[in-house]
Amino acid sequence: MGKGFLKKSRPDYKWVIAAMCILILFAGLGFCSSAKNLYIKPITEAFGFPSSLFTINDSIRYVTVSFVTVFFHKLVKKFGTRKLICAGLICYIIYAVINIFAETIPLFYLGGVFLGIGVALSSTTMISVVINKWFVKNKGTVLGVVLSSNAIGATVAAFAAARLMSGEGNVFGYRNAYFLTAAVLLVVMVVFLVFYREKPEETSREENVTEEKKNRELTEHGHGEFFKSPWFYVVIGCLFAYAVSGINGAVIPHLEYIGFDKEFVTASFSISTFALAISKLLVGFIYDRFGIKAAVNTCLISSFAAKGLLIIITATELGKVLVISHSLLNALATPLETVMLPILALDLFGEKSFAESLAITSTVLTVGQALNAPLAHLPYDLTGSYSLSFWISTVVAAITLVLINVAVASLKRKEKTLVK
Repeated sequence: MGKGFLKKSRPDYKWVIAAMCILILFAGLGFCSSAKNLYIKPITEAFGFPSSLFTINDSIRYVTVSFVTVFFHKLVKKFGTRKLICAGLICYIIYAVINIFAETIPLFYLGGVFLGIGVALSSTTMISVVINKWFVKNKGTVLGVVLSSNAIGATVAAFAAARLMSGEGNVFGYRNAYFLTAAVLLVVMVVFLVFYREKPEETSREENVTEEKKNRELTEHGHGEFFKSPWFYVVIGCLFAYAVSGINGAVIPHLEYIGFDKEFVTASFSISTFALAISKLLVGFIYDRFGIKAAVNTCLISSFAAKGLLIIITATELGKVLVISHSLLNALATPLETVMLPILALDLFGEKSFAESLAITSTVLTVGQALNAPLAHLPYDLTGSYSLSFWISTVVAAITLVLINVAVASLKRKEKTLVK
């Protein structure tokens, strides 16, 4: 009786794991990935690199993520999450150090390789697997809370980077920002090594089994049948097209080129990243409360509106209002590529094949992002304007909104038929 009481009253270690996941995403994705667009203009101006040529390092990063993600499930089974996350944090640090000293494009490309390995081993895909192992109830909300730390990290990184890069003649101020990034990551890695543990024993998870999990296990065979459905490939195709036509990397340079001052652009980026922290939680809650269709539509409608605004924004007072509106809408759209990715994998493939299915969807998305990095900047290099990029992205968002709704509805009907 006494032992049972002590066992139940002991704090659940899953919340320590959740805190570790928050720290990892705060420092890793927040400082290294989400804030990387702030460095495009300072670095290209410091060395005279063309934007489309320099941003190929983003493509290299995404190709690296895709390559590593293909073997993700096997790597997790062989090495476990602790070793892989630690390796990812080390790669983040190497990336920051390389960018401190890099003076040629090939060295920045090398940094992109290490950034890609870091993202593949210790970002959304890995954290989703960790959360899925430790949590059973309200996974959408928990994922939303944990993944929102990326946005908070990006907000902190943006303010810090802006201060470190500001000042007349401070051409290489971005190096100070990368030094800060390396230092933050080193501290997080030490904390991670002290507190992180591998997944709990199955006996401890039995206490958390819910009816939701039991129902999912009953439909496991049905989820596997989706591989044979053409609508599955429509969903994958939509994710790919959405990623290829993305324009997030072009927004900050575009706003500066059309006449908005750097301080306002940095502030609007910070608003977006702060709002993203709330939107990830909101989208996760919408999924838990209203289902996958409502959550996906929230993201895609916001994406269409945000991209459409970029076409009409000019450097005026009204333009400033539209920029802030874009920032808020874009924040509500972004969870489609983060919170919703593991949720889509879980809904379409089921619990047992979660790691493998998440690897598939992540790979498709990152291949699209790899192609997008230089393509988003190419219209500017050719015409001096990003308008074509924004038009294409807006049209693709509208098509994706229609197709993915039809696909999800069809797949859900298929699921009900299989369960019966």
